[in-house]
Order: sequence, then structure tokens, then C-alpha cells
Amino acid sequence: MRINVFAGLILALSTGLSAAMAADEPELLLGNGKNKTVFSYQVSNTAMVGAALYYPERLMKVYEGCEISAVSIDLGGATDTDSMRVFITSSLTGTPDYEQRCTSTKAGWATITLDTPYLIKGQALYIGYELKGVRFLRYSNVLHAGEEWVNKSGTGWQLFTQPYSASLYATVKGEALPRQQVALQHVRMPAYVKKGQPLNYIGQVVNLGLDDVETLTVALDVNGKEQQRTEVTIGPLPNRTQGTFEVNSFTMPEEGSYEVQLRIAEVNGKDDVYKDDNISRTASLLCKEQFLQRNVLMEVFSTEQCPNCPSGHQTIASALDGKPHLIEVEHHAGFYTDKFTMPESVEYEWFYQPYNIHAPAVMFDRTNHIDNYPDYFADSVAITSVKSTLLTDIYQEELNTPAYVSLEMKVDMDAATRQLSIDISGEKVLPIADEDSVRINVWLTEDSLYTEEQRGVSGGYYHRHSLRRCLTSTWGDKIDVSQPFSLHLTTELPANWREERMNAVAFVACRDAEDKNNCRVLNACQERVAMMPLAISDVQKEDAHPGTTRLCRLSGVLTLPADAATLRVYDTAGRLLYQLEAAHRQVVLPEGVYLLQMR
Repeated sequence: MRINVFAGLILALSTGLSAAMAADEPELLLGNGKNKTVFSYQVSNTAMVGAALYYPERLMKVYEGCEISAVSIDLGGATDTDSMRVFITSSLTGTPDYEQRCTSTKAGWATITLDTPYLIKGQALYIGYELKGVRFLRYSNVLHAGEEWVNKSGTGWQLFTQPYSASLYATVKGEALPRQQVALQHVRMPAYVKKGQPLNYIGQVVNLGLDDVETLTVALDVNGKEQQRTEVTIGPLPNRTQGTFEVNSFTMPEEGSYEVQLRIAEVNGKDDVYKDDNISRTASLLCKEQFLQRNVLMEVFSTEQCPNCPSGHQTIASALDGKPHLIEVEHHAGFYTDKFTMPESVEYEWFYQPYNIHAPAVMFDRTNHIDNYPDYFADSVAITSVKSTLLTDIYQEELNTPAYVSLEMKVDMDAATRQLSIDISGEKVLPIADEDSVRINVWLTEDSLYTEEQRGVSGGYYHRHSLRRCLTSTWGDKIDVSQPFSLHLTTELPANWREERMNAVAFVACRDAEDKNNCRVLNACQERVAMMPLAISDVQKEDAHPGTTRLCRLSGVLTLPADAATLRVYDTAGRLLYQLEAAHRQVVLPEGVYLLQMR
């Protein structure tokens, strides 16, 4: 029988009493996507192309005895006459167990009611479609992970590896449908904990059963054995919706290194009928009595040619300025170069994926946090875009990661000769997997570098914490961490460098020239080059150029320069706090970050 399918129109063959009875029968949807198309995958419009979802035997046993009554697809356009077919099969090669042909006259969602409902017998199944005449297959964000296949050029089926799911689902009906079934999705798992202190786990589940999910029984498996369990309230969570839970009651009673998994043991106090998707990834956990607090190195990629970089820096300032353990360094790279670009900064573009070099961008401790924060690290490297939530989340994640080495630095400057002397010492405090890869890096940075060539702003602009010199090699100098280490360096500062705005930055990191995700910073430290007050007590002409806005940290007396008419002081949200003018030339500011605008 041939069926003409119109986008968005549900075609039903049953009428009258039989349709009413069918409507009362429980039903669930089999599909991995959220059913709202967000991605179009280009394919050949002259060949038979398509998408298929795979469901393993252990899962289909749960649905044994139920029937697939319809298949729904979000179509990218009209198909050739009778070229479209939906299929259900145990193999993508050979004759399918069930197929049905039809035609789509336009783009959009179409539901194909099966001529004969397909009885699920418990075997593994592929559910999918093929068609001809469209240029794109439609995909949505992933509701829960599952194996998928695509035929994009008529040359055969291949695994689909994009981070989306086909806009495709099957309607399943029957009295045997699972009532208690969830899939555990992403779980944020700590890697370090102090003995006896609570572990913090944040997990996400999707309800795939008929009943709303009210509670979850969550178990902690340590080295393959259940150690603790607790019940958390999450609902009510209806079918095909996602929910988040948090567990803070688990502790580790003894020091040691462990392999840990989080597992959903029960749903609403009952067994989940399909347990294969109820357990997290395995994460290593180190438990000790005490850890050494680390400093967090944040590398920012930003240039004068980048029009979005000024707003990115304001986001960074609002989120992180004043954090006690943060060390910030700006590389003038990532979006072409400028007059402040150091050759080493261009070399550090190696940390990007080559297809996505951009600015503004940030990198915390040269570490890819994709396991705990997959949404932030879609490129699967340590460098990522500037977002306020990312900045606070990843700073805290790194702050919770202990130092692997101790670092102390002493900086002395001879004002007459402008000679700088730097002494660094430290030692290993936690085991390091590859001690031969450890390098020490020493940089000089300068804050508030003024330019009138910054895109994205009108007037002048001040760059933050710009890299000015590398005192070690680009990728650091090798050190032996099997014993206490030390380093002595000297350099001369150019006359036009503002030493009161400069810092010496040292950090110890692993170096793997083959793997950009194996270059973690083990600890960092920072010292001011000149022993000046941390804040600026008086704004001079060079500190606030007329017609410009400057973002800076201030504390104490702020004075209107003699040749300025007004000096406005804003907070980082853009609210005017003070206006200095002839009748009111001074104000005392508490320590903080301010925007200064002089006219």
C-alpha cells in the first residue's frame, strides 16, 4: 500500500472504536534526539541516503511483546516519488524485517503509521529511513546517547560520529512497556578529596520509562564494589525529560588511590529494567589527609585586531578579578597578531584545534576538562571560548585540584641598572606520571598596555597582563623533580617598560609534543617586579587618556588630573559610581575593579 505523507500530518489507518482503544494503550518513543532540529547534515540529493538508530538486544528484551506502530521523521525537503522508505531490521545489509515506502511533498515532521505494526521479539534492531531527492538530513541535540548510522552518499552505511542525533523516533505501544527506566548521562566527578571530607557528584539522567521519576537510589562503587548508597529526590520527572541530581553524602575513610563509578541502583525504590546505561564512566580518585593549594594559570588569547576581545576581557574581569589564586597572562595571538605579539604566543596556538583558531579564548592550566564539562570543551582541547559560567566553573575546578609541586619565587630589581634577578625553588609533593616530561617556564608580563588600535572600542584601550618576555625556552626548561629543584635567572628591562605594572610568572608543566592534552600545569606562582603598592592611588594623564575607558584595580585616593575636565568612575556592570570635576577633585575608593573614563 502506498501512503502520501505530508509534513507534520499524522497518518492513522485505524478509525472508530479500534482507534479509541489504541489511544488508551500505553506508548513510548524510541529515539535519541530531543526532536527539535538544530543541525542539517549535507548529503547527496541524487542518491538514496538515510539515517538509522541502533538498539542492542539487551535493551530490546525490555520491549519484547510490544509493537512499533509508527516512525516519525523531520524531513529536509520533498523526496522523489515513492523513494522514501522506513525500515525496521536486525541488519543494515540484506532484506529488512519490515519496510514501507511513501512520498514526502515538503519539508517538516512526518509520521508514517505502519501498515502492519511491527512486533518486537527481543532481538537487536535498526530503526531508520532512506530517501532520495533531499540535500540535507536533519539532526537534533542528543537526549541520550546511542549508536547511530548514516548513508550520506548512497555508497553504504557508516557510523555517525557528529555530536547530534537523527531527528527520528519510533512510537512503541504495549502493556509490557518499562515503567521504571532511566539513562544516566553526564556525571561531574571529583578527582581529589581529603580524608573524611564529602565528595560532590552532580549527575544528569533522562527518564525513558512510563512513570514519572520521583527518587533515585545512587550508589558509589569503589574498585568495582559498592561502598555506599543514598536516596535523592529528583522529580517529578516525566518521560523523555532530563533532570539533575547532586550527591554530597559520600566520603572516603582512608587515604589512597581509587577507581570510582557512580551508579543508579533504583528508580522510585524499584529496580530499573535496563541497567546497562545506569553507570558512569570510571574516574580516578586520590584521597589524602591534606593537599597543597595550587595557583591557577589562566592564559588568554586576544589581539588588537579582534573586535570581540574587549567585551571578552570585561567578562573575565567581572567573573574573576580579585580571585586570590588566579594568575592571568595575555597572549597576543589567536586572531592574527599585533605590535605586542611574542613569537612564543604564536607557538602556543598549537593548543587549539587547527580548524578553530579564534579569540577571545582562554586556557586554564593547559587542561582539557571535557570529562566533567563537555559543553565547554567541544573542540576536545584545553583552549575554549570565553563564557562567564565557564570562567567561574573551571577556575573552581582547577582550584580544587591540588598542586603537584611547590613553588617559591623571589624577585629583586636594581632600579639604577634595571637588572632583574629571579630565584625560583620547589619540590614534588604528589606523584607525577612522567617525571621526564616536566618543564619550568618563567615569563614577564605587563599590565595596562595602552593602544589606540584596538578594534571593537572607540578611542584607546588597555591590555591586561600581556606577555612581554620568556626567560626560559618556548616550552620551558627541563627540571629534575625527583629532588628539590632551583633556578636563577637575570634579565634587563627596557626603559619603556613600566616595572610597577609588571609581574614575573613561573609555572611547572608537563610537555608532550605529540599530545596537546598531556601538558597540564602542575603549579604556578607570581611575584611583582617592583615593590609598589598593589593599587593606583593617583590617576595621571598616561593612566587615563582623554576619551578612553580603562578597566583597572584601584584602592585609596583617586585624584582628577590637572588637565582633565571630568573623570567618571563606573563599576564593572557599567553603573556610574563617582564623577570627579573641578568642584569635586578627589574620592577615596575601596579596593576593587573600576572602569575609568576621562574627558
